[in-house]
Amino acid sequence: QSGIDYDQTFSATLRYSSARALFAYAAKCGCEIRSIDYVAAYLQGDFIEGETVYCHMPPGYERYDEAGKPYVCKILKPIYGIPQAGRRLQRKVFPWMVEIMKLRRLDDSDACVFIYDDPRNLERLAVGVYVDNLQIVHSAKLNKAGDAIDKSSKYHEFITRLRNDWDIVDEGPMVDLLAIEVKRLPNVSIKLHQESYVAKLLAKYLPNGPPNGSRKDSLPYSDNVLMH
Repeated sequence: QSGIDYDQTFSATLRYSSARALFAYAAKCGCEIRSIDYVAAYLQGDFIEGETVYCHMPPGYERYDEAGKPYVCKILKPIYGIPQAGRRLQRKVFPWMVEIMKLRRLDDSDACVFIYDDPRNLERLAVGVYVDNLQIVHSAKLNKAGDAIDKSSKYHEFITRLRNDWDIVDEGPMVDLLAIEVKRLPNVSIKLHQESYVAKLLAKYLPNGPPNGSRKDSLPYSDNVLMH
């Protein structure tokens, strides 16, 4: 029960403005953007020391003691459905970024953004954390398998440690984030749009097409809007 068994459930999420800023940063610096997902993210969190959480047994699987009272389950790891699960994941991911990977957290603007300050000023690496998704801006050159060609790079260290310490899926170059579609253009610009989302809304609310009969004129975005 809230206030009795737990009282802290807040977990920060990457701001839309921060996500756009990272895209702008990538476009300005000629960097690539990679998408990494944590597999069953909440299950990878940990309870804090001394924290105990119970739950009712699933419907249809209840068991009872000799007095007819139902048993309850003791939860060993944070799971989807408990209010503090997101916070427990974040309390594990954020220290990992700072203490293990030595990235600088932007506490003064967005605590979900982490930056690598290269002492040689040769490499760029920035990471935006949105719950179970990482928006990684990097200057390192990668091979077809997504591995850094330069094994001495910070990106190589980061992605290698990430794969070892977490259960993740490397989704490759980012194509969408927070319903924002991403397209890298030949001139190194990055186009952000929501064409699929808009088309989905039109199909749901205007199945017979826009009133003026022109779908293109009704889409609230422009092919000419680019991020430089």
